[in-house]
Amino acid sequence: MFNRLITTILSLGTAVFTNIQGVNAEFTNGLIEQNGSRIVVSSDLSNCWTPEFDRILQSGQTVKITYRLELFTEGGLLPEAAQSIVHELRYSILDEAFTIRQSETEQLITARELGNAKILLSKLKRVDFFGLDDLAAGKTYYLQLSAHLNRITLPGMTEELNLMAYWNGIRPSYHSEPFSKADFSL
Repeated sequence: MFNRLITTILSLGTAVFTNIQGVNAEFTNGLIEQNGSRIVVSSDLSNCWTPEFDRILQSGQTVKITYRLELFTEGGLLPEAAQSIVHELRYSILDEAFTIRQSETEQLITARELGNAKILLSKLKRVDFFGLDDLAAGKTYYLQLSAHLNRITLPGMTEELNLMAYWNGIRPSYHSEPFSKADFSL
């Protein structure tokens, strides 16, 4: 019965994608730090939830945010290094708990509150990205970070739901300030 109720509510709100009230998700608190001989990246994805999206998070379907980290040289067209990170959330109706998997640590975290689950889903914390030895002396670099959502099929629906509609179809991205190897201590 609960699944039917969720499906009905979601079907009414998402039957026509043009009716979805999207938000402009964005990265905040972007930070590039040194951790020994490695460079780590932190950032928060904010302004990315709506009440309707919250109901999808509680539907029992797996929702994934895929983060893409790319290191470019200034003026370069192709990344020097790239890494994809996936944060997955699934709600268990029986346990009344959210399970979040963060691929960068392969950690499974359980949260009872939706607010805590959303924080874990949308936060990158000191992700190991590349080594200082990977940076060439005299070159200027920048980090580009982006995110996108997966498609899901809700019970009772025949078509996939593109969750990116809740972000107005736009991948949020962060472009760091330029930096060089000399900006870090060896």
